[in-house]
Amino acid sequence: GGDVVASKSFYRAEECRVRWSPRGDAALAVTAAAVDSSGESYYGSADLYLLLGTDGKGGKAGSGGAISVPLPESATTCVDAQWQPNSTKPPSFAVISGKMPAQASLHHGVSGDPLHLLGK
Repeated sequence: GGDVVASKSFYRAEECRVRWSPRGDAALAVTAAAVDSSGESYYGSADLYLLLGTDGKGGKAGSGGAISVPLPESATTCVDAQWQPNSTKPPSFAVISGKMPAQASLHHGVSGDPLHLLGK
């Protein structure tokens, strides 16, 4: 069988969309719940996680390879996330988050750290 790339238990999630990186060594998981337990949104909540096949230092990540991706300060929910499609470039991904008008941000594909906040 195949090796486990990463493992993560999601709480308060009813749905999960997974987006594999172009190289297949990482994935973005957008989890959603119909009810926002914080009471901030009528439409529910969504969170973003980065699942890594390594620990970012060349070693195996195991169960520690899941990172909660930080969203911009004013954004409380993730709308969508997509990988930069060119596998020959350093890994990065774009995130749309927050209420309308939503914010776009570019994140590092290994650490999950925000690199650029667009449209602000």
